[in-house]
Amino acid sequence: MSKRIIKLASDKIRPILNSLLEMKINVVLHNGLTFYGKLSTISVDGITIKDPRAHDHFFKDHEIFEIIYDRIEPL
Repeated sequence: MSKRIIKLASDKIRPILNSLLEMKINVVLHNGLTFYGKLSTISVDGITIKDPRAHDHFFKDHEIFEIIYDRIEPL
């Protein structure tokens, strides 16, 4: 299987969020910080991811610069 890295800019995130639920993603904030985890919940004003240490991190929509994830495709 090959992997393809997908980058979603902040204005393109909302329409595709439901398809990313329970997927491992990187959240890049406007201040340059990057968080990695599984997308666990989607709320009206933001998202929550659970990192590998089982800590929850909530991000408001306006804080997110982009979301990066791997799309796995069969050969």
